Amino acid sequence: MNNLLTKKITISLIIFVTGILIAIVILFLHSMSDMCKNYIHQVNLSPDEKYKAVVFQRDCGATTEFNTQISIVGANNELDNDSGNIYVIEGPPEKVAPAVIWQSNSKLVLKCALSGSEFKAVSEWGWFKKIQITYLENLE
Repeated sequence: MNNLLTKKITISLIIFVTGILIAIVILFLHSMSDMCKNYIHQVNLSPDEKYKAVVFQRDCGATTEFNTQISIVGANNELDNDSGNIYVIEGPPEKVAPAVIWQSNSKLVLKCALSGSEFKAVSEWGWFKKIQITYLENLE
């Protein structure tokens, strides 16, 4: 009988400590995401003004390098405190940000050649009416 009670108490303590550790990890990860800030460099509205391409610098503190990111968001939406959803590259926007050109409501051109140094460079964005993203070195 005493052995069964000891097992129940041990299991309860393990579950309790595991729950506390999970809660601490979640709080830590949440606080880490709040350390990052986005600084908007440029905003480009789509021709129909439903979307905007936002070029921004994401700063996550002294241990990270400057980087330039681009997100497509709804024209009436604020830029979330997240990383770019279409393009991410190392370097400040003043030096590495590509020109952003909307060719139509569903076609976005970033004037830059992909070099492989990008952390993210997607070719389409969205669920239903996807926006096609093209990367061009020379645009005339």
